Amino acid sequence: MTPGRSLFTGDWIPDHELARCGDVTLDPGTRGPAVDTALRTCQSGVFAAGDLLHPGGGTTEGAPFYEPLYRTLESAGYRRNRDIRIAGYDARLSPDIGDFLQRAQKLIEDTYHDNGNRPVHLIGHSNGPLYAYYLLTHTTRTWRAQYIHGFTSLAGNFPGQGLLYPVLFTGLNVEDFGYPSTEDNAASSARLDQSAPSTYLSAADPSIFGNRETILEDASTGRTYTPRDYHQLITDAKLDRTKDIADYYLGFDKTTDPTR
Repeated sequence: MTPGRSLFTGDWIPDHELARCGDVTLDPGTRGPAVDTALRTCQSGVFAAGDLLHPGGGTTEGAPFYEPLYRTLESAGYRRNRDIRIAGYDARLSPDIGDFLQRAQKLIEDTYHDNGNRPVHLIGHSNGPLYAYYLLTHTTRTWRAQYIHGFTSLAGNFPGQGLLYPVLFTGLNVEDFGYPSTEDNAASSARLDQSAPSTYLSAADPSIFGNRETILEDASTGRTYTPRDYHQLITDAKLDRTKDIADYYLGFDKTTDPTR
């Protein structure tokens, strides 16, 4: 864990009371703690995560990474938090867990009504298109015809990428997408990645990549692994507890019918 103070909650203490007692600035849209991309609050050494954060508020403040995009859209006449809104999600989870689908649908419907009943155009970047695709394949054709104008994918990670297999061992620091610099950091980050459904959701799909790329090489044995070898990789690494998660989420959402 990162040295310093951390902010936790339990179901016996209301989330907002913890934030207020800690003098943490609240996000005006979600009313949860305002955080940056590394989950830091305004208080030095204080982080917020889990139930304290409510990613469905829709405000652009919840995704500061895309500030250049917001400014470009504003120059074309769009308005923040009016017709530029953010369908946030917990990046550790897959879109079938929790209430992402319900929150995203409500946000789209509210945006539609708040802007003269104009259909909403979806934009997703990186893993975002996976969540947008889930929404589009888990809503009815009638709903989409009324509320959705179109969908633009920016560098969408649809077939996955080989990078996600090595992070099962090295970890990855989400604030800068760099590798951990200490052994403890790597170990804790790798454990998180091993247990997060989103890791496998966005890992290279074996049915698409097969054995066409090497995703990991074991320097101690000289053994190389391809996406098709993921079962053997999990077995050799003694990560059998992750097998069921990997089996379910690798190539996730292929069987849905987008014509419904």
